Amino acid sequence: MMPASFAIPYLLTAPLPPSIAVVVVPAAEQTACQPAPDPCFATVSIVARNRSNRPLLLDDLHVSLSSERRGSFEQPYDPPLPIPPFGEVTLPDRFAFHVTAGHGVLVLFHGTGERPRSRGSAHSTSGVPWEQLRHPAAAACVRCGGRVQDCWCETRDRGRLCTEVSQCQGICLFDRFEKLPEPACTPTALTRCPTVPATGFRVGHCSDLKTPLGCPNVLTERDSAARPIALPNAQIRQCFQEVKRIQPDATGSSPRR
Repeated sequence: MMPASFAIPYLLTAPLPPSIAVVVVPAAEQTACQPAPDPCFATVSIVARNRSNRPLLLDDLHVSLSSERRGSFEQPYDPPLPIPPFGEVTLPDRFAFHVTAGHGVLVLFHGTGERPRSRGSAHSTSGVPWEQLRHPAAAACVRCGGRVQDCWCETRDRGRLCTEVSQCQGICLFDRFEKLPEPACTPTALTRCPTVPATGFRVGHCSDLKTPLGCPNVLTERDSAARPIALPNAQIRQCFQEVKRIQPDATGSSPRR
């Protein structure tokens, strides 16, 4: 049995399994009292914390949308970022996360004497963005006059019929083509009705979120019931990015330690 006098020194020096915790931290400027450029996205930093008593080296960062396991961003670090025992490092890049989506963050690392990328730590932020990432901005709007609608992601006109993008707070999502009636014409024994190409316009509904997820069919600035288009016509697909790297890199506010 180990003497009591040696127990504490042994616990401090005994090697602990290499492990890194990944934490997503809302950026401080979200608490500023001003409407966000896109309230559906929250600016975040990623912090890697060494949970062992040995130095570790961070090799790679991968960020993706958790529900689709789709890689949105990958950053190799050359040279690797050192993380001291029980210390942490704030990664140089910052991101815009969609506040209603779950995101996956994976870091690859290795210990001294190991081969690079020999270990990995995965962290899912599912459920975190909705309650925590957007909360500071919303609270700031309440403090500064109750302009909550400037900070929340939901729209107040969700489901409303739209034929132009300006009719929605968010996006006018395509539902169908509305065909215009053909001009009235009564043929006679001497005349025939001219063949008139079918025309119409796109009809949709306003999105639930100011920036929806995925790649839906949408209406564009050119669409209007007052500007008919030829039918049949193509549908227009637009993809909205759920994970965005903030440009330019905010290395000043997220320094390597």
